[in-house]
Amino acid sequence: MFLGGLSLLVQAAFSSTNAGGLSYYLAQGGLTAVFDSWGLWKGKKWGWVLFVVVSIAGLLAIPFWIFSIPVIWQYYTLALNGITVVFLYYVTRKHVLDFFGVFAVRDEFT
Repeated sequence: MFLGGLSLLVQAAFSSTNAGGLSYYLAQGGLTAVFDSWGLWKGKKWGWVLFVVVSIAGLLAIPFWIFSIPVIWQYYTLALNGITVVFLYYVTRKHVLDFFGVFAVRDEFT
C-alpha cells in the first residue's frame, strides 16, 4: 500500500497538465494510501478507521462506475474488490481490533 501510494504520487508529479485534473486525483489517492499505510503499520487507531472508511467507500462506488469501464477491467476491478472484502473481514477480527485499540472488548462478553 505504501509503495502504491508513492507510485501514485510520482505519476501525479509527471502527468501532463492536459490530464484534466487527473494529477490531482492521483496525488490525493497517493497521499491517502501513504498516510493510511503508515497508520496501519504503526498500529494507529486512525489508520484502521481510514482504511475501513476508504474501503467501504470504494465498495459502495462499484455500481456507479463498473459499467463505464471496458469489460476486461471489470473483472480486474471485481477481483480487487473481492480482496478488499477479505481485508475488511480480517481487520474486524478481535485480535486486530485489540491491536489497533478500536473497540475495547471486555473479557466478560467473550
